[in-house]
Amino acid sequence: MRASMQQVLAALKCQQAPHQIWQRAFDYDPQHLYTLVKYTPYVPGSGIMPSASCLIDYSLDLKYEEIQPDLFRCLFPLCLEAWHQHLFASARVSQYSAFVEYFLDTLNARPFLQDLLDEQEYEIIVAFIRNSILDRLDQEPGILFSRESATVYVWFGELSAFAVIFPLLERLWNEWWSMKTPGHAMAVLQYISCLLYLKDENPIFAPWTPQDGGGPPELWEMGVLSNEKG
Repeated sequence: MRASMQQVLAALKCQQAPHQIWQRAFDYDPQHLYTLVKYTPYVPGSGIMPSASCLIDYSLDLKYEEIQPDLFRCLFPLCLEAWHQHLFASARVSQYSAFVEYFLDTLNARPFLQDLLDEQEYEIIVAFIRNSILDRLDQEPGILFSRESATVYVWFGELSAFAVIFPLLERLWNEWWSMKTPGHAMAVLQYISCLLYLKDENPIFAPWTPQDGGGPPELWEMGVLSNEKG
């Protein structure tokens, strides 16, 4: 696996939760902040994670309010881990799908990462997101789409979001399209099919039906609530 949460934690340097929380809550109720700090410092692989609702509330705080830097360094790994779990989960069972929409919207609307992190820290965060997408592409099991899992829609959306939010698509794209692994080759063929075929003629993605869904992913769909920069 390319993505390393340990590198993220080392870069953000959260040894313990802040003694004082002055972060203003967007909904005026800071309870979610006190709940989230109970999960810090985050321990990778522990399986102990907060609810999506708490992370949604914190995403709104990050988007609209002044950000408490030391609290951010402790809570942001939880956001990244929830996003990572969603990326690798079945599209029909991800508990963090709603959170990811808010999270991507926040990253798209406000450049707080550049404001709060130095250049090296920023690169480590972006590398984690980029490498997570590459890891997910590496696990694509075959060319033909299965309606039972529907996970392909998730990585299509995250790939589009990365291209919009971070001006660093070239490194991800070049690694992916070198097709060094079977999974990357399968994902390339799936992607190309959306460029070559009309929606109802794609041989990889069966046409959409009201009962079963399906159909080829939209290449511009990025799973963000708003495409406006704040």
